[in-house]
Amino acid sequence: MARGGRCRHQSMTSQSHGSVSQPKHPAQAAYAEVSVIMPVPQEADIIRAVISLYADELRPYSRILKKRLAEHAGFKESEAKDFDSERLRVMCEANVNLNVRSEEGGEWSVEL
Repeated sequence: MARGGRCRHQSMTSQSHGSVSQPKHPAQAAYAEVSVIMPVPQEADIIRAVISLYADELRPYSRILKKRLAEHAGFKESEAKDFDSERLRVMCEANVNLNVRSEEGGEWSVEL
């Protein structure tokens, strides 16, 4: 019998009874991550984002507004694409303090 063979067998047996399975391939770990959903902004959040874009001398186009809302909420800019533009537009149109304007290429912007 090889030296240490018995201990090695016990070690392998105890590892196989673990309740948490690890991905066998690094690519599988990427699929296991939970996606983060950006919360729906409140009216005050939208107005604050529009004002901050004005302060930066930027026209509040929908795609820029989404990025600013994500930034203010503590999300990455890349996560802003997950927010529904149509829902945001409806929210802006429902706000009496905002004026939504259609722009070229299907884009829209917001004015105070």
